[in-house]
Amino acid sequence: MRPTFTLGETRAYVTSPATGEVLGVNLTDLSVQARMNVGGKPALIAVTTASGEQH
Repeated sequence: MRPTFTLGETRAYVTSPATGEVLGVNLTDLSVQARMNVGGKPALIAVTTASGEQH
């Protein structure tokens, strides 16, 4: 299984099926800013944002 990615505003989010992680990569310097252990073999990813009034 190959890694996949999607772009956010300031980061790329890359799946790592071999480690069961999603990596948050800074688009300015390409450094890994976050490692999220999601388990399994992540294959697809989507990023959504929302705005509005917080309750």
